[in-house]
This record gives sequence, structure tokens and C-alpha cells, in this order.
Amino acid sequence: MIAWDEVNTALGYFLDDTGASLSHSVPLRILAWNAAQDTFVNHTARERQVELTLKEDGRSVVLPDDYFEAAMLYDSTNQKFYYPAKYQYGGYRDPEGDEYSVWTWGGNLYLGRQATEAETTQLYYFAYWPKVTYTIADAVVTITEGDILVPRWAQPALLHLTAAYVLQPMAVSSARNREYNIMIDSGRPTDNARSAQAREHLFWYNELLGLHAPQSRLGGITR
Repeated sequence: MIAWDEVNTALGYFLDDTGASLSHSVPLRILAWNAAQDTFVNHTARERQVELTLKEDGRSVVLPDDYFEAAMLYDSTNQKFYYPAKYQYGGYRDPEGDEYSVWTWGGNLYLGRQATEAETTQLYYFAYWPKVTYTIADAVVTITEGDILVPRWAQPALLHLTAAYVLQPMAVSSARNREYNIMIDSGRPTDNARSAQAREHLFWYNELLGLHAPQSRLGGITR
């Protein structure tokens, strides 16, 4: 685990933007880093485990806020794993059934049986990486949550993707300023150095990430 300050320092060198007066603000960098982490979750997500508190019906529960994809559901009281629910067109599901089946829908997890309060149901799931959070008071940025939990091997790639996101506002501004340029003047509107640099960072993100196999999620329930 590293802290946001370390990431921010490295990002400053990636962007050639260090010193007291920054061209790319800290809030923009944090927004870009969080967006990069949310993109990275498609390759590798955080592995988590939580004990569920079921609703009164004993058959459903609201999924965690950081939920991305389920891996498995385990009844540790009866020492049984749930299995992904199967369906077929025209099939019948007993709403009062007692099957160890499970499925997710609309931010909720549903069971094919009624679990009792005495049972302990554990969800193993893939989660989004924790976001960096901050407050601003009198133009001073204070980090409130700054722990970075992504794997160390992924940090160089994420710095490149973050830099690509950070460059987008200036790339858009440059495109607007060059909207009416003609070739004889100073290049075409698409000759955008910031946009090209953002694509370069995106290239290196994909190159570095390609050195590592995506996370295995076989046997998962569903997103």
C-alpha cells in the first residue's frame, strides 16, 4: 500500500508539472486517478469478503457499495456453497423453494431459499478499488482518504492512464482554440499536441497492463 502523496509526486513527473504552481490541479489529478482505478477494475479488481445481513424475507440483500462482480456465496453455518441460479424459458421457480441457488439483479442479491438469522452467509466478491477523497477549504486541498491499494505492478500503468485523463480538459480547450485553423496557418484543428500526448499515455497503459494476465474470475455468479 502507498499513499496518495507518492502517486501525486510521480504523476507530477509524468506530466512534467511539478513545483508550487501546478498546471494540472490536485482535484483534477484525484478525479483522473479515481477514473483510472475504475477502468482498471475490468482487468483486476479488489478481492473482498463480507458477512451479509439479509432482509426480513431472508431471501435477499443489498449488495455492497463497492461491489463489481460476485465470486461465490458461502453458508458457513451449514458449510455449503450456493450455486448460480439457472433458468429456461417457460421454466418454473418456486418462490418458497429451498435451493442453494443465487443470482444478482438491480443492486440486490437473491437466494433460492430462506436463510435464517442463525445462519452466517458470506459473500466473496470482486470490488472497485477505494477512491481517493478530499475536501477544499480556503483553496487548500486536504486528503481525507489517501490509501492506494492497487497492486504495485499496476501503478506505472495507472499513472499513464491517469495522465491521459488529466490531459483531456486542455486537449479539448486546444481543439476549440484551433477550430478554425487552416493548414497554411498553423496546422489543422486535429493537430493537437495534448491530444496526441494523451493517446501516448493510453498506449503505454495498454502496453504495461498487457504484461500481466487479467484476473481469473471463473466460477463467478454474475455482475
